[in-house]
Amino acid sequence: MNLFRSLPLALSAIALFPSAAHAITPAKGDILIGFRPTATAANPGNSVSYVIDIGPASALRDATGPITIGNIDTDLGTTYGPDWATRTDILWSAIAAPDIATTIAGDKPSTIYLSKAQATEGVAGIPFSIPSYASRSNITQNFANAFGIGGVGGFVNYPASPSMLAPSNPDARYEQNGTPNAWRGFVSSSGGGVNSGIRGEAGGSGTVDFGAGEMEGNPTQTLSLFRYATTDENTQTVAPGVLLGSLKVQGDGTIVYTPAPATVTYDAWASTNVGGQAANLDYDHDGIPNGVEFFTGSNPAAFTAPTGITAGFIAWPRATGRTVSSVFVQTSTDLQTWSNYGSDVANGTGPVTYTFPVGLPKIFVRLKVTP
Repeated sequence: MNLFRSLPLALSAIALFPSAAHAITPAKGDILIGFRPTATAANPGNSVSYVIDIGPASALRDATGPITIGNIDTDLGTTYGPDWATRTDILWSAIAAPDIATTIAGDKPSTIYLSKAQATEGVAGIPFSIPSYASRSNITQNFANAFGIGGVGGFVNYPASPSMLAPSNPDARYEQNGTPNAWRGFVSSSGGGVNSGIRGEAGGSGTVDFGAGEMEGNPTQTLSLFRYATTDENTQTVAPGVLLGSLKVQGDGTIVYTPAPATVTYDAWASTNVGGQAANLDYDHDGIPNGVEFFTGSNPAAFTAPTGITAGFIAWPRATGRTVSSVFVQTSTDLQTWSNYGSDVANGTGPVTYTFPVGLPKIFVRLKVTP
């Protein structure tokens, strides 16, 4: 599936020639992907951002399989040079903010979509904390102001310099750094302006928490896409960010969106498998708590052998799509007092492992899962 809109041939051809009046207005609910340089040295395109409208965010939200999003290699190669895909001074990110007042394609007012760069490939990490409806509304309004959502100002596409052709992709635009309400101003801490809605809201109100990695990554990095939904606009109730999937730039310049595996909550699993019992109970009395059986994917209605130790090493499997609050390896010397070892690994990938220290007194180890 390709999310780029089909346009009449005559209109598509216009974009092949230098022009200062190729106007595009994203529809409410569309998701934008932008590339911007951070270098100030004489590198290709060091003052130019490239922004594309890839269509409704709801198409990614509701996707059941991978989606291929156009080929942008020609435009990015023209802008940043043939090595754009390996340049670490170029950052890219994805944003959607459907509307501040009405429900758009199932997204209630002030629902937003934000990418987050994966510090470790394949590991989505923890979503940003945007706890207030007011902060999300500010981001949504600034997004609309900056990009002309709904027709205010227009999504104007023009050559970044008189000698540069307009983008070959009809749903893209080039922007120079000084362009009012540009992509750079919206996402960059140094962009400034009244519509610097992401970093501006973070710095202005203190209610948006951007952690390490933030929402931008270089083209070699995969982006996780999170949805921050409003659950009730009347009471201004919002939900934490939920992982939708990932965006990755391929070697041929296409972007592939891959939806996250279907998730299973403990409550839903417990209702079906252990009669609704709590996670700390043991439905089949095999010594493995329900929460651990849920996390590892073992059968909660049949005996499960304790995880074995091999060469001083233990590994608990991680079932696909399990949603939990925290997972810790815990150690004890007396089976009475337990201490967390290491950090929370709920958002990791692959097995949870522990290596027993050499030369120390006997130690016990277990997995602690909190739904």
